[in-house]
Amino acid sequence: MDCLKNFIAGKYAKYFCVLLSWMFCSQLFANSQIAGYWLVPDDENGGKIQSAVLMYENGGKYYCRMLVIYDEDSGKIIDTISKPAERAKAIAGNPYLCGKDFIWGLTYNKANKRFAGKVVDPDTGKIYKCEVWYNEDKNCLVVRGEIFIFGKNAYWPEATENMLPKSERLDPQKLEPDLLLKNAQ
Repeated sequence: MDCLKNFIAGKYAKYFCVLLSWMFCSQLFANSQIAGYWLVPDDENGGKIQSAVLMYENGGKYYCRMLVIYDEDSGKIIDTISKPAERAKAIAGNPYLCGKDFIWGLTYNKANKRFAGKVVDPDTGKIYKCEVWYNEDKNCLVVRGEIFIFGKNAYWPEATENMLPKSERLDPQKLEPDLLLKNAQ
């Protein structure tokens, strides 16, 4: 009888460990899917790429930092962290856009498998609820800004490091949040 109990306990213990491992790994995989470099197309300009960003994790939350801004006509880089030019006119102090986090505080919601946080529109200074998730079918990041029940999805294709100048490639492990809005929570 003791052998049978030990067999059952051992058998279920293995399944339990496998289940826990799978749950832990799927959580890590979901989190790692949003981290990385992304291209931000301009929906109002025929989908031309307007900027490149880095989504990174710090302290269990995710942030999105503006790295470069492209000219809408030529597609050439016109604004970078190392040579900032464009400013957030609607934000107090008119900070530079490049090098600042405009999405912040993203935490994972297991129920809907999305990250939720805040996003600021640098042109208006308005803050919106934000949801982010990876869309496997479209192979892109979906960023949804919401106010009340209304929202809009943006689809960001993945960028590779070699799409960015070396001076604009950041080590996500060394980043600390640097919000466009200093008093944002």
